[in-house]
Amino acid sequence: MLNNQAIINKLALKDLHLTGPAKSVHGAKSARFNLKLRGFCMFIYIIKSLADDGPIKIGKSNDPQKRLSTLQCAHPKKLELIKKYHFKSSSYTNKIEKKLHRMLKKYHVGGEWFSGDALKEAMFLCQGHKDFYDKKVMQRTWF
Repeated sequence: MLNNQAIINKLALKDLHLTGPAKSVHGAKSARFNLKLRGFCMFIYIIKSLADDGPIKIGKSNDPQKRLSTLQCAHPKKLELIKKYHFKSSSYTNKIEKKLHRMLKKYHVGGEWFSGDALKEAMFLCQGHKDFYDKKVMQRTWF
């Protein structure tokens, strides 16, 4: 029987890697494995606390709604997903997130959280990067 890496190599799926064995409801390891794509689509998101002039969070996720619910569990105030920007490259998304954090450093309050004053500037910067990315992708598309 082939091991999982041999199967992946045999299928020439170089963009896949194992995230670990899937477990059944009873905790027993199954023969199926969870596969995860490298370079899959990602979003840059802006989440805001609905408290008066509450902080905003700028981050990346492949599922911003799920990220919102995860954050909500640990946050005492109601949070809202203000905007999400879709990118087809996770490596580009990582670079943009870091760049946004640097550009908004003056608003930084801790972690990936920024003061509410940064909201308009953050949305402007995100949209600018999204427009640039879309233009760049379209230039590489062959018709």
